[in-house]
Amino acid sequence: MKKVTISQRSVYHKFAQLEIEIPESVNSQEELHTYMLSIENEWVSKIDHKINEAEFVSGTGLYDIAGMEDGEADEEWRYDCKELDLGGHL
Repeated sequence: MKKVTISQRSVYHKFAQLEIEIPESVNSQEELHTYMLSIENEWVSKIDHKINEAEFVSGTGLYDIAGMEDGEADEEWRYDCKELDLGGHL
């Protein structure tokens, strides 16, 4: 008897967000990016906890979530500040 192999590859993702306050003195893209990196130790463990608690959702999450569009990356981190209309990848 001949055999057929049936295979399936399913992609799932998790998504988490964390809001933090920034000083009023931060007003430019460069200042915001520098500030975010300088306080990394204050938010990394908090967002790691949130992502660990998040549910898996079918699909890559690319284009479903604003700014998350790097199809080559295994992980994608970004920051966005609505008040300054600034954001970028970490």
